[in-house]
Amino acid sequence: MIPLYQLNEGERGQIVAIIRGNGCRHCQKPRKKRFFNRIDHPKPMGRFEDLGIRIGKTIELVQKRAHGPILIKIDDSRFAIGRQMVERIMVNVEN
Repeated sequence: MIPLYQLNEGERGQIVAIIRGNGCRHCQKPRKKRFFNRIDHPKPMGRFEDLGIRIGKTIELVQKRAHGPILIKIDDSRFAIGRQMVERIMVNVEN
């Protein structure tokens, strides 16, 4: 299991985990002197789900440059996503 950004251009991998970040605006708001956790989070994987990035899906790294977003392909769709999001996607490399 490796982060998606470690794949080379054209390589594919199966998504095995998505690491939760702490940049979510819902996680920043205290509720009764405690923070939201995974159980009561209002939208667990919102942005990833909207893009079709789910555990078990095959993902291809199409283009990776030194700076800027990374181009990925899932099913027949291509997306440019930021490096911080790419670092949170863990994959098993397919041969």
